Amino acid sequence: MQHVRIRTLSEDESAPATNRMDQRLSVSQVLAAQRPIEGEHLVLITPLDLALRDCESLFGYADCKRGIAVVSTFRLGLDGEQLLAARLMNVIEHERGHLDGLGHCRTKGCIMSVARCAADLDVRRLERCGQCRKPKPAWQARAAAAVVCVLAIAAAQGAASFVKVKSPPFSWRAEGGAVEVLYRKQPTLLLAGEPAARSAAGTLNALYAQITPPPIEAKAAGPNAVLIAGGMKLAELDGRSAGGGDPLAYAQAWAAKTDRLMRAKGEEAEGCPSCHIRRLDEVLAAARMRRERRW
Repeated sequence: MQHVRIRTLSEDESAPATNRMDQRLSVSQVLAAQRPIEGEHLVLITPLDLALRDCESLFGYADCKRGIAVVSTFRLGLDGEQLLAARLMNVIEHERGHLDGLGHCRTKGCIMSVARCAADLDVRRLERCGQCRKPKPAWQARAAAAVVCVLAIAAAQGAASFVKVKSPPFSWRAEGGAVEVLYRKQPTLLLAGEPAARSAAGTLNALYAQITPPPIEAKAAGPNAVLIAGGMKLAELDGRSAGGGDPLAYAQAWAAKTDRLMRAKGEEAEGCPSCHIRRLDEVLAAARMRRERRW
């Protein structure tokens, strides 16, 4: 089973493939510009409508030979964030099936059946039918939370409501038995394992890309503490994460520091982050104007 990587399509990647007249994204151009990685499937998410020869409308498209798919939130409807997240997950899993070599299925309710409108996604199950079934992807459970966060970036507010980030500021590393989340290559959080660090870094990058990210909160979880943003769990901290101190107190201090960094888009040493807060109304107004032109 191939490893699956899911990410949003950046503005730099989208611009050359976007038709200036109708603002539709050329599927063939986007896929041609990607460089597949051996042993990995890549799923790209965009808020732009997709354009492909001989196809009037698309939720997504998969290039099986290259192991790359692109999924659009443009036609998923505006029926609330929870429903949008479910529909997006459904489309991703459908394209994931194509990347695994599956074609369309005639079995009603199978994830590989054809969806002609957004409402069809609401009755199409995430599971494959008996004829299409293969070992269940291990990525699906891990990706569910990430999809909601990606949705907030790609669909709920529109691409123009997000900061243009050329390189994600958060990453992670495993070194000397320690697994750390990094900000600009500097350690910022010690976690229990690689999956936790990878997930936390991805979610933090998604939050960073939002002009108005939800606040980061710290809550007690038994002897440990959890960091939460927008109803999503970022990470769980134990005594080791807190350097032997109180996990909740450490989490609260970390949340306060990182919450400002998220809103300011950087630390004081990086320039003038206070402008991002002081001039937020101007930034949001510009984003609205840009979105209206785009959509």
